[in-house]
Amino acid sequence: MERVQFQQEQMLDELKDLIEKHLFTEKEVKQIVKKRTAFETALVRRVAQKADFLRYVSYEMGLEQLRRKRAARTSG
Repeated sequence: MERVQFQQEQMLDELKDLIEKHLFTEKEVKQIVKKRTAFETALVRRVAQKADFLRYVSYEMGLEQLRRKRAARTSG
């Protein structure tokens, strides 16, 4: 669980930046944290399966696509 906590601490600056740039709301960021925590916990609690990693990567790729779309909309 220390690893999960460490990962959460590492993402704080990124998440604050997303809120400050108005790319995501605080409510959305809380959902992101919740999802990431669930993924990280699943990878730590038991022997991680390939599917666990693929689900996590898929989620992060979708999140990045959304971030890019919103960033393009605010700058353009």
